[in-house]
Amino acid sequence: MSREQVLRYSDDRDKIEKEIVSLVEYLTAPGMPGLKGSLVDAEGFPLAGVDLYQVRQARQKYAMLNNDYTALMQKIESELHAFFGNPENRLSRPEVRIPVQIEIGTSDSPISFAEITEVAPESPAFNAGFIISDRIVSFGPINFSNHNNLSGLVNYVKDNEGKSIRVLVLRAPDNRQVTLNIIPQKWTGAGIMGCRFKPIN
Repeated sequence: MSREQVLRYSDDRDKIEKEIVSLVEYLTAPGMPGLKGSLVDAEGFPLAGVDLYQVRQARQKYAMLNNDYTALMQKIESELHAFFGNPENRLSRPEVRIPVQIEIGTSDSPISFAEITEVAPESPAFNAGFIISDRIVSFGPINFSNHNNLSGLVNYVKDNEGKSIRVLVLRAPDNRQVTLNIIPQKWTGAGIMGCRFKPIN
């Protein structure tokens, strides 16, 4: 995979993530129904003060972008497999497994919003490379500005079961930035991630 391809994929990924963040912020704003909330009140009437057409359009766009994001991440993983599966490339670089874990330095540490407090062995989180004390900076499009006391993260995980999600964490002891890819899915333990986390105030 060439440097130009890496940059193009990175630009495409960043563009999709920004659009998803914008939609999440709109749908989860005060008074809004969220990503999956009902569009009618307890008495069965349309929610007052909510543009239902715009909400439906935003949800549809959100679903489309999530599919695009998943397809892009799978394409990147496929390209990496193809690259490292080539014997010529294997001579200069070790073979890697997906999920991909990339260390990208320590400068200009971004803001984290949650800390991993438990990782179950052989869970999706364990296989993705999460370790206790990792601090989450971004989980797909979810970050410190829109996690809504972690409910945004929880909802995003539920909505993307079986899909690859890019996660940026800060890792002790030197706050090194590490990028992981996790696929939330059912396993032998509880939940679809196999880890616990707490908010960072």
